[in-house]
Order: sequence, then structure tokens, then C-alpha cells
Amino acid sequence: MSNSYKNVDLSSCDKEAIHLVGKIQAYGGFIAFTQDWRLAYCSKNIEKFTNLSIEECFKIPSEQLISPSIFTEIKHFAQELAPEQTQRVFAEFIFDRKTSYDISIHKSGELVIVEFEYHQPVQQRRSLPSFRDTLRSLSQTDSMQSLFVHATEQISQLTGYDRIMLYRFHNDGTGEVIAENKTHEMESFFGLRYPASDIPKQARRLYVKNLTRQIEDVDAETIDIIGSNDSNEEAIDLSLSSLRAVSPIHIEYLKNMGVGASFSLSIVVDGELWGLFACHHNSAKYMSLELRSIIEVYGEVFSLELAGRLRNASMVDTDRARSLQVSIMSAMNNEETVYNNLVPHIDSFHELIQSDSTVLWVDKKMAQTGAEISDEDIQLILKELNNYPTNEVVYSDNLASFLDSELTVSERYAGMLAIPISRHPKDFMIFLRKEETQAISWAGNPEKPVSLGPNGSRLTPRKSFAAWQELRKGFSAPWLEKEIGLAKLFRQMLMEIVIRNIDERERLIRESQQQQDMLIHELNHRVRNILGLISSVISKTASNAVDISEFKQVLGGRIEAIAVAQNHLTKRNWSHAPLQELIETELNPFTENIENNVIIEGPSVNLLPKAYTTLTLVVHELVTNAVKHGALRNDRGQIKIEWSLSHNKDLTIDWQESGYENELATKKGFGSIIISRSIPFDLNGTADVIAHGNGIDVTLSVPSKFVVTTDAQPKPYENSSEHTLSSPTARNALSSALIVEDNMIIALDLEDTLYALGVKKVFVSASSADAIKIINKESISFAILDVNLGGENSISIAKHLKELCIPFIFVTGYSELQGIKKEGFENVELLSKPFSNTDIKNFVDGLVK
Repeated sequence: MSNSYKNVDLSSCDKEAIHLVGKIQAYGGFIAFTQDWRLAYCSKNIEKFTNLSIEECFKIPSEQLISPSIFTEIKHFAQELAPEQTQRVFAEFIFDRKTSYDISIHKSGELVIVEFEYHQPVQQRRSLPSFRDTLRSLSQTDSMQSLFVHATEQISQLTGYDRIMLYRFHNDGTGEVIAENKTHEMESFFGLRYPASDIPKQARRLYVKNLTRQIEDVDAETIDIIGSNDSNEEAIDLSLSSLRAVSPIHIEYLKNMGVGASFSLSIVVDGELWGLFACHHNSAKYMSLELRSIIEVYGEVFSLELAGRLRNASMVDTDRARSLQVSIMSAMNNEETVYNNLVPHIDSFHELIQSDSTVLWVDKKMAQTGAEISDEDIQLILKELNNYPTNEVVYSDNLASFLDSELTVSERYAGMLAIPISRHPKDFMIFLRKEETQAISWAGNPEKPVSLGPNGSRLTPRKSFAAWQELRKGFSAPWLEKEIGLAKLFRQMLMEIVIRNIDERERLIRESQQQQDMLIHELNHRVRNILGLISSVISKTASNAVDISEFKQVLGGRIEAIAVAQNHLTKRNWSHAPLQELIETELNPFTENIENNVIIEGPSVNLLPKAYTTLTLVVHELVTNAVKHGALRNDRGQIKIEWSLSHNKDLTIDWQESGYENELATKKGFGSIIISRSIPFDLNGTADVIAHGNGIDVTLSVPSKFVVTTDAQPKPYENSSEHTLSSPTARNALSSALIVEDNMIIALDLEDTLYALGVKKVFVSASSADAIKIINKESISFAILDVNLGGENSISIAKHLKELCIPFIFVTGYSELQGIKKEGFENVELLSKPFSNTDIKNFVDGLVK
């Protein structure tokens, strides 16, 4: 095993690997097993316990080294052990039936560590049954100091050590003896302060892992840990070991103190090392593992009692703080800045946290109360504070150590507590305290913790621990836990106030600008879409018209229907419009003489813009057909229109018409396509048209996402975000094409255009999921993608096409293309709606070249 003590002195003891010493103390034995229960390591004194040589111990099976019954028990404990957990067993026969041992079991990496000590019966007064009254008495002390004194007396009774010190750590790492119980022969260290270097950081970490630590004899030899021939030569981590040998530096330290044996009991509060019960004895002294375990329980109970009292002592005056918050909130003027809203209340903050000066720094403006402080000094403090996270309250009772040593702020103020009240820019409320000179008694001179010793250049611990007086300057009164807790509460409160104030003011400005931008943006989008829709309507109407007169009449009616839908929606800020108004608007011009022959029934239902526009065209075609061929042609026809909502708010519309000449069943013009295909394509709904002897029955179903009932809140108009372009690669351009477009009429017009250009097969989709299915199933030569597909976009389709090297083009009603460029499609061609057949032809021709 490696020796980690080489070249170690007090100048480097913070880096000393005290958990990798490779040695144990002589009062016990050590064995370590691999996962397959082979002996990997043992202490060199194993022969004393087993009557076997070290070589024999490594050669024989582990079941023969240890009694089978306890070996089975050890295996069981090892399986149940949690990380950093130790299991202890007392008065067990390990090697024979003559000698009993106390056993400690834990894991170190892949090894199972078993440590054992000779068992010693615990005296009756220290046994667990009599221990109950000892624990109860802790809660009966009437003050914090009486708790400390009482605890040191009880530890003295339990351990029998000559001197018991309750040693508390301060925020700066130094420690102070705050209670003491000792025999008259022992020197008193009560009230003395110890430098942070006396207990290095790595030692403090081990005190949290191992709550008890015994050094039986400072003069005893240590025992090496020996590994088998095939064991790893790396040192074993002994962080959880109760027998771990002691750093030579610490041994020298204890000897210089006149200590023959020591024992420590950790005090851990909220996972942090709060302090120690440090026990010293004039001569060597051993306590059994069982007694140390009992004392460990005492330490944990004491820590819980202390934690509860500390929490009570640090409880913040939340009532006064909340009262201040209510006062600020009620007086807040959202038209004013954060600074102007907080300045009137700075005196109240100053009263709640005791300080000499309180400073508010917001929006590069400063307000203060109490003692004067210059803007220059505040700037120096702010410069350093800006290096800290914005979610932390920052405090120090020594500004000289907090700031650059050359700065003179600390000559005027010694303590600072800063509360961040915004993220960017960083604003603060700062409490400042002036210096309070303190007389501190150190255990020896803290400025000379080491001196040159007999080992040449190697440093040795100081030999004198006599009280050394220091008049400490440059420090303020320390910030109490209660004050720090109040500062944290202030931070939450101020952040809420600041965010509310800033958000409210910025919201008004932002909403005004956004509303203007949105109106322009949406107007542009809608105009382009409506122009594209009208262009497609013209094209499809022309292809089905018999003559110019019919073309003008049919086209005028369809465009008028679109215009009516736009007007109804515009009147309601493009939110939603009533279904009944839509139907009545289309029927009114034709029902003056036959109004008794038309029945309209249904609940009050509104439709979102996309559904309203689509249904307007469908109802217009139904009315047009009724005028030309059916119920509205004469006074003998009858139309019954009913609608209802299902349990999941889907809308069903039934159009029942008699007096029809039945052309619809034999002639499939553009109007019939609008009736039968618009709702399935545009809205993912259904449309069933059944022709019978003298009329037709049409059942239309609109999904609930497009429906707004009268008792529901209007659904917001959904914007699609901007999207982007990619670089196409031509291949077999005229073989097959995919159109992704959520407007059926535009999709049909594109379909006809592509067939006219010679494309052999055209697939049409209105959604990303359906489009990707088509791409994966069919052989697609190129694609035309509408960027905005209602509630989604076609970016995922574009990425899929790009991966497959299939060329494509974007079409859109939007003009802002930053989003598309951000997605990596800046080189893909984009057509703005409305586009012409020539635009599509140019794109296809470009693929063929």
C-alpha cells in the first residue's frame, strides 16, 4: 500500500489524502473482500486474531478464515448496505468460540470492508435502556447555552474523558470552544478561537461521513494494510473506516497539546458540519465500538435538538415583512419605474434589518437612508457583486476580504449584506455596517500556526495553545441567521414587486407594438391567402362554365360568399362568427316568397375563421344548387337545416332538401366537389351527400376544435411562426408530385396545374403526418409545401424531403421568412400567395433542366 504521509506538512495539509493512508490503528483488525468474496486485503496484525500467517489467510477460502455463521451474516449485511452506510454487529465470534468481537461492515468501491475490535461489555449506566432519560433531558434545557453546557456534562459522563469541549465552526472556517467540561488537572480552552487550518477541509468532510472518531493512543504504532498478490495496488478509500490511522500532523498537534488520546463526535445540522464534541484524555484511552455507537446516537439526537432551536432562533419576522410587501403592492403605480415605486419604502427596509446605511440601487439610480455613503464606494461594491449569481444573497462581515485589498471602502464600512432584486441589469438593496472592534482570544497565535521544527525544512504544529489576544479590526457585527433569512425573504418579495412592475409597464408597450405588428402581419397573410383562394376559384369556375354569362354569375356568387365570410369575421376581430348568421345570409336573398318552406333549427354555435370560410363556400354551393335545381327554384320545395353538438362538441349539420331535379347525382361539377370534399380536406371532418328521388340529404361534420359554444371563451386566432428553406436536387421531375396545402381549392388548382404540365401522378395532403406517410410509401419526384398548415407547419416535411434529396418549393401567405432561414432552408425557392400557373411551371421546368 502507498504511504500518503510523505512530504506532508502544515503548509500542504489541506491537500493531504488522509482517507488513503493505507494503515489502521493498532486496537483492531481489518479485512477486505472482493465481490466474489475472496480476501483482497488484511491488516498486518491479522495473525494476532487468527493464529494464521498472512500467507495462509490469503490462500485459504474465506469461509475457513471466518466462522460460517458470521460470514453468512456479513454477506447479508453487505447486500443490504446503502452507499456510505455502515452496519455494526456486537459480541460476535468471528474466528473461534473463545473471543468475541464488535464488527463494523461497509463498502469501499468494489470492496466489502470488515473491521473488528475486541468486545467489551457496556456498563449499565451507559446502556441503551438507561440512555432514554439522558436523551430526554436535552429538550428540558431552557436556553441555547444551557443546552451546550448540559450536553458537555453528559458526554463527559458517557465517555469518561478528562476534557470535553463543544467546538463550533464559524462562517469563516475558524472554530471556537463555546462550552467545556474538564477535570481540574486539564488546561481550560473555553472561549478560545482556533484557526481554520487546525481542521482542514478534507477532515471536515470525513467528520460528516464518520460521526465518531477515536484515537486510542497518540504514541501507538500504526498497522499496515497488506494486499494479496493479485490485488489492486491503489490505496483503499478509508473514509468510512472506524480504525483509519491518524495523520502524523494531527498526532503532533495532539502531543503538543498534551493529549494522550482523543475522541470526537460530529454535530451535523442540515447536512453541514456545525461543530464537534472534542474529547481529550491525558493518557491512552479506549472506548469499545458498542459504546461509541451509543454515543453516536446521542450526537444525532443532540444535532436534531440543536437544529430545531436554530430554526426557531432564525425565524424571520414574516408578519412585518409581509405587511411591508402589501404596503408596497397597494401603493404601486405601474406607470412609474421600479425605482420610484421602491424609494418611498427604503426606511421600512432599514428598520427591519439593523444596519448603519441602507442603499437602493435600481436603474443606475441610488437612494439611501442612514449614514451617508458615496456613489464611488457603491460602484466599487457593485462591481464585485456583479460577479455573484443573481439568485444569492451575498453577505460579509469583513469587506476588506470581500473587495480588492487596495480599495478603501472597507475603511468606512466593514460589513455588507446585498439582496439582488433583478436579473438584468443587476439591481440591489444593500445594507452596510461600520466596524465593531472585537477582542478575540486565540488558542495560540493564529498568524503563526506553524514553526520550523526538528525535521529540517518540514513544518511542525505550534507548541503553544495559551490564550493569545487579538484586537480584531475591520469587522462588523456578524450577520445573524435571522437577518440572512429575512434578506432572502426580501429578495423573493422584491423580485415579485420588480417583475410585476417591469412586466406591467413593458407589457403595455410590448402589447401595443405586438398588436400593431400582428395586425399588419396577419392582414398581409390573409390578403395573400384570400387572393390565392380567389385565384383558384376563378380557375376552377372557368373550367366548368358553359359560357361567359354563366362564368360571371357563378364566379360572382362564389366571390361574394367569400367576401361575406370575411366581413362577418372582421366584424368580430377575426375571432369567431355565428353559424346561423352564415346560413341566413346565404338564404335571405332567395326566401322572400317561400320563407315558410325553409326551417332552420339548432343551438347557438360559433365557428373559428378557417371553418367559417370553408362552410360559407359549402352552404353557398348548396343554396346555389337549390336555386338552380331544387327547393328554391319554386314555392313547392322545402329545405330543413338542423345542427347539433355531440358530447365531445363536434358539430353535425343536416341539410334535407326536397324538390330537387337530381342533377347532383349524375353531374360532378366544381360546386359538387366543394360540397363533398371541402370539409374533409380543410377541416378533417366529414361530408356525406345522398341523392334520392326528389332531393338530397347532406350531413356535414365539423371537429370540435373549430367550434365555439356560446358559454365558452373564444379561441384565439392561431398564428403560425415563420418558417424556412432548403436546397432541392432535381430527379425525374415529372414522374410524381406531392402537394401539401390545407386549403382544398388551392390544392385542387395546383393539382390541375401539375397534371397539365405533364406530371403523371399527384398526391395531395393537408397535414404533416399524412404527408410523411405518403413520402415514405410512394415515389415522390418533387413537392410543393404550404408553410402554414393551420395549427402546424411543414418544416418537418421539408427536413424529411431534404434527407431523401427530394426537391421542393415553399408557398406561403406570409412575407417574413426569418424563421425559414433559421431552419437551414435559405436556398429553397419560395412563392408568395397568390401565385400563378406560370410560377409553378417555371419551378417544374427548373427541375427538368
